[in-house]
Amino acid sequence: MNASRKLETIANVAIVVASVALLTSVYKDRQRDIKPRRPEIAIGAAVPIRDVDWAANQKTLVLALNTNCRFCTASGPFYKRLTESLPPDKRVHLLAVFSQPVAEAHEYLRRLGVAIADVRELNTTAIPVAGTPTLLVVDQHGRVLKKWTGQIGPEQESEVFKGLGL
Repeated sequence: MNASRKLETIANVAIVVASVALLTSVYKDRQRDIKPRRPEIAIGAAVPIRDVDWAANQKTLVLALNTNCRFCTASGPFYKRLTESLPPDKRVHLLAVFSQPVAEAHEYLRRLGVAIADVRELNTTAIPVAGTPTLLVVDQHGRVLKKWTGQIGPEQESEVFKGLGL
């Protein structure tokens, strides 16, 4: 092997080693920036919201929302259709929980055209949800039957209606 080929081989090995070192450094930096996922409430788990009479209704739909969440806002038309579809009897109760004050939450829902009477300020870390929006169908015992996180599509919207018996 002549000198120029040896030099070329050494240069190629050096480039590969430098590339691996750079990629390893970037990967380690990224891993430090990744926040651990919050634990999510499981199907069958009790919903930790005080002062809710779960037994007063066959089911309760808990909407964990945030006034600054673009996915919550984009889901507004679905929430409006949902609230307008509910029968006046006590089969399904709607409960919206926000991190923001109740007055701000009511104004936000009014702008969306969504009529939910039971609105509460509750830090969403108190209910272990992955993010907003999160919808929970809860039974008469306060246990989660079904859940959806994020902006949902038409297929999941149908599942919500079915999960509520609508």
